Amino acid sequence: MTQALPDWVKPSNEPGQQITKVTQYIQRDDGSEVRIVAQVFGAILASQPSIGVHVHRRAGPDQDWVLCSDQPHPDWRSMSVSDYAKHGRSELLRTVSTGELLRAFSLLGAPMPAGEEAAEVSAKAGPTQSAPRRNRMS
Repeated sequence: MTQALPDWVKPSNEPGQQITKVTQYIQRDDGSEVRIVAQVFGAILASQPSIGVHVHRRAGPDQDWVLCSDQPHPDWRSMSVSDYAKHGRSELLRTVSTGELLRAFSLLGAPMPAGEEAAEVSAKAGPTQSAPRRNRMS
């Protein structure tokens, strides 16, 4: 039984394999863009597969992509909860929501339906699918 992929997944051509890499593009209402790349390293069916994620952002389509850091603020342990939420979280977590990350992660390991690329699935979410962000990077 194969899983139907969402409409925002780009079609291609090799059925029967598992999805090992997902690239999701998100257009924000302010014109900025975010790219989430989630990838499985090692065998998906292994007892402990490793999953990596990179998040890139740019102010507009004619700008270069910038890699978002996954490191929290150096003083995050001494911050209050409200200060941590505003300034202590990593740039990655201030740029994308956990739901947006989980959306990309959820496709990893799924069987590739007929018409999908074998090693990579590129996804594009339009502005209407973009979640509102409280702490969006400028």
